[in-house]
Amino acid sequence: MYFYCVMLLATSINPHLSFNFNVMRKLKSHSALTALMLLLGTFSFAQNEQFIMRQLACGLSQPWEIKFGPDGFLWVTEAHSYQITRVDPVTGNAQLLIDLSNRKNFENFTGADVWPQGGLQGIAFHPNFNTNPYFYVAYVYDFDSCLSDTRGCFFKTKIVRYNYNMGTNLLSNETVLIDTIPGSSDHNGGRLVVGPAAPSSGGPNFLFYSVGDMGAGHAGSAERINHAQDVEIYEGKILRFNLLQDTDTDGFDRWIPNDNPFNSSERQSAVWSVGHRNPQGLVFSPGGTLYESEHGPYSDDEINIIKRGNNYGWPLIVGYADGNYDGSKGGRGFGIPEVGSEVGNRVDIEASFPYSEPIGSYFPVSQSEVSTYFTNDYNNTPPYPNYYLQYPNIAPSGIDYYSSDAIPGWKNSILVATLKLASVYRLKLASDGSTIIGDTISYFKGLGRFRDIAISPDGKKIYVSADSVGVIKGAPGQAVVPPNKGCILEFSFQTTGIDEALLDQKIQVFPNPTELGITNLSLNLDYDAEVSIILYDITGQMITTVITEERGKTFDKRIDMNRFQPGNYFLKVSIDGTIVVRKLVHF
Repeated sequence: MYFYCVMLLATSINPHLSFNFNVMRKLKSHSALTALMLLLGTFSFAQNEQFIMRQLACGLSQPWEIKFGPDGFLWVTEAHSYQITRVDPVTGNAQLLIDLSNRKNFENFTGADVWPQGGLQGIAFHPNFNTNPYFYVAYVYDFDSCLSDTRGCFFKTKIVRYNYNMGTNLLSNETVLIDTIPGSSDHNGGRLVVGPAAPSSGGPNFLFYSVGDMGAGHAGSAERINHAQDVEIYEGKILRFNLLQDTDTDGFDRWIPNDNPFNSSERQSAVWSVGHRNPQGLVFSPGGTLYESEHGPYSDDEINIIKRGNNYGWPLIVGYADGNYDGSKGGRGFGIPEVGSEVGNRVDIEASFPYSEPIGSYFPVSQSEVSTYFTNDYNNTPPYPNYYLQYPNIAPSGIDYYSSDAIPGWKNSILVATLKLASVYRLKLASDGSTIIGDTISYFKGLGRFRDIAISPDGKKIYVSADSVGVIKGAPGQAVVPPNKGCILEFSFQTTGIDEALLDQKIQVFPNPTELGITNLSLNLDYDAEVSIILYDITGQMITTVITEERGKTFDKRIDMNRFQPGNYFLKVSIDGTIVVRKLVHF
C-alpha cells in the first residue's frame, strides 16, 4: 500500500504530477522507505498547460457518452432519461434528437429502483455519414429478474441503427443489429466505435462493441457465473459487427462479419476478443489501432490494444501476469474462479489463444495487499465505511486519442476519463503506438465522476461528461457528491505556463529538516500573484493551510511542526495556478 499512498498524495497535491508505469510496477517488492525514495525520484511535472474551464451544458440525465458528430456538434447519450441530445459546443444549447424511454420494459430511473449499469450507452457514426447517414446506438432494453431484491439483475442489451435526417435533425427508422447481448446491473461495458479490423490495413470499417462480464462474482452479482473466458457467451468480450448487412440468409447473421475469429459451421459469432472485465473505453488511433480501458477489481485497471481473437486473461489474470492475484480471486462470490497461479493460467490460455498483456496498469500492488483486499471483501469485513475507495485503482471509463499539434507534447497520446477521484489521465505512446512511454500525467482532478471524454476537431478543447449521481453500482453509499451534476465540462487550452523550474527557485524552505520542530517558508516574486500554500502528510491528507489565496510579491511564514508527528510532509505552493511541490522533513 505504501507506493499507492505516495501516488495518492501526489495526485492530491498536484493534478499535473506524473508517474511511470514501470517504476510503479517495481515498487511492489520494496520497503516503504525505498518505495518513497524511488517514487520521489520519478516525480516530474507536466508542461504546466493552462486551461480555462466552463460548464458547457448541465442538468443532463447521467450523460454517458459524448462524441463529436460530423456536424461539429457534441452528441450525448443520457443514460437515465434514455434521450439522445445534440449540444452546440459554442453556446451549450441542447436539442433533443430522440427519446428512447419507451423502448424498454422497466421503469424510468428514480435513483433506487431496478436499473442496469449504464442504460442508454454507446453511440457511433457511419464513417461516410454524408452519403450513409447511419447512427448506431447501444442500450439496455429488457429486464428479466434479480438474484435478490434489486441487486444482481438480469437484462438484455441491443445495438440498433438509425437514419439521421440532416434537415430536421431527427433520428428515425430503428433497425436492430442484435438484441441478445446479456445485460446486468453491473459491468455492462457499453462503448461503440467504428474502425478497421487491423491497423493500417486499408480494409473496410466495422462496428466494435465492448460488453462487460455482468459483474459476475462481484458485489450484488456475486453468485452469477463469470463467462468472460467462454467464447460461446457474449459476456466479457469485444464484439465486431458489419456496418451494412451482408448476404447471409439469417437476418441477424447479416450483421456478423463472415471472417470473425470464432465463427463455426454451426453458428456465426460476433466475438472479436475474450477475457475482459468491464471495458468502458474504446477508441481507434488514426492508424487503426484499437485501444481499450478496463476496470480491475481491487487494483490493476488495464489499458489494452485489442487484437483479433486474442485473450486478455480475466478472471484468471488481473493486469499483468505477475502473480499478485495468486491465491485470491477478482471478487468474493462463487461465480468467479480462484486465480491460483497467474503465470500458470497464462500458459493454459496460450495453449488455445494468443494472449495479450496490457500496455499499462493502474496500479499493480503486492500479493499480500491483494490478499488483504480480497479477504476483507470475501468476509464482508471492511475496516471502515467506503473502504473500497482505498483500492489502488482509478476506474477508467471513456478514452480518446489525441492526434493534434495544438497542445505541445500531447500528440500521440491516449486520454482517459476516470470515475474514481475524477481526472483525465494522459498516456504518451511510442511512435508506433504499441507501448506507453514516459510518465502518466493527470489533469482536472476532483470535479466529480468523469464518464467520457471528447476532443474538439482543432485539438484545443477537451470535453468530459460528469455523472449526475455519486453512487457506484454494486457498492455501498455515496462515493462522491458530484460538484458538476450531469454537466459537460469544457477545458480550453490557453498557453504553456510559467517554467516551474524557474519558479521553484523563488521558494525557500529552511531549515529542512526542521530544527526544534520549526521551519520557515520564504517566497519572493517579481510581480503580484495570487498565492496559496497547503501542507500535506505522506498519505495525501491535508494537514493545514499556511497561506490562503493571498495576493502579493513577498511572503514569509514561520511553520510550527511540533503539533504533528515526525515524518515526511509536502508543501503545495500555488502561484497564479502554477503548482510547485516542496518536500519537508520533520524530525
